[in-house]
Amino acid sequence: MLVWYRPALVAKVKQPYSIDFDGDVACTVKTGDTVVPSTVIFEGRSSGILQTIRVCRELGVEVPDVSKYVVKDDGEIIERGDIILCRSVAMGTAERIIRASTSGRVSHSRIETGIVDIRAPFSEVSVPAGVHGRVVRVYPDRSFHRRVDLEVTGYAASGFNVTGAKVSGPIHVLKDGTSVYRGIDVDGGCANALVVAGRSLSLALYEALIEAGAKGVIVGGVPQTEYRLLSDFPIPVFVSEGWGIIPINSVLHGVLKEHTDAVGYIDPEEGTLLVCPASGGIDVESGGIYQAGLPGEPMLLTKGQKVQVWDMPFWGYCGTVRDVLENEDLAQVLLGSGQKVLVPSGCLVAIGEE
Repeated sequence: MLVWYRPALVAKVKQPYSIDFDGDVACTVKTGDTVVPSTVIFEGRSSGILQTIRVCRELGVEVPDVSKYVVKDDGEIIERGDIILCRSVAMGTAERIIRASTSGRVSHSRIETGIVDIRAPFSEVSVPAGVHGRVVRVYPDRSFHRRVDLEVTGYAASGFNVTGAKVSGPIHVLKDGTSVYRGIDVDGGCANALVVAGRSLSLALYEALIEAGAKGVIVGGVPQTEYRLLSDFPIPVFVSEGWGIIPINSVLHGVLKEHTDAVGYIDPEEGTLLVCPASGGIDVESGGIYQAGLPGEPMLLTKGQKVQVWDMPFWGYCGTVRDVLENEDLAQVLLGSGQKVLVPSGCLVAIGEE
């Protein structure tokens, strides 16, 4: 029985990976250097985010117009209760205002995505590489922003829909990573992390992750009705499977849970998620993990293969082939729940092998 083959993950070498830093900082590496996770890339002063303000939602304005309503300059020190943004409405007879909930320093570094932050006072910090790789480019300081580009080896997964800006961070699995979550489920581990947020992304969950300081979101699916509300994408979203409430495929989800100590990298330009294990040990010679054939080509379905079902009522679910019924053009698939189902070959996609 032939089915279409789409690998969930492929080991790749010389993948682009960027490390960004905002603050008064010095770069400690140069082009051509080899780095390991503990190698310090930047040393200097920076400040954490104390308050994140979604200006578009709070004032009802479009992203390009946000700067018109800011009344505090970038870097200005403010006290709790100070007015940060103000918009006149009802032909100037009323005002919508946003006040600071904490004292700190105003930051416009994310204003192009519709966000204004209040940051803590500067403190001494050092930024390690977090990955194994080689430095390919060091960018000069531009308005207290530094960037270093690396080439790394990692497990690459192609997404169904990837939106936002390039970002890297440690992987954090929200609870078990397979359920449908709400904003109340967001925990403290989401700060500065790429959060594995289950089967579906809602507007409430997305906003809760932004307020928690998450760097990015990894989900299986997203309903189109919710996706239309996520207009500005202040943090990137990696949707692995498709539209709707769909679990992340079992191969990718297993690797994300296995490497919760690893660093991930979302690249919307390439439409990929890169997982870089802390150990750096990846078998590239085999062509990747669970690699069974050439990407995007039909392959012969056999027992033990990991497959994804694209037929109701198990749309998007993954399982393992237990039997192949050639005469009936059916395959018996054992789902993660323990249920066995018969699925036509035309409704299966092979994603790997055990």
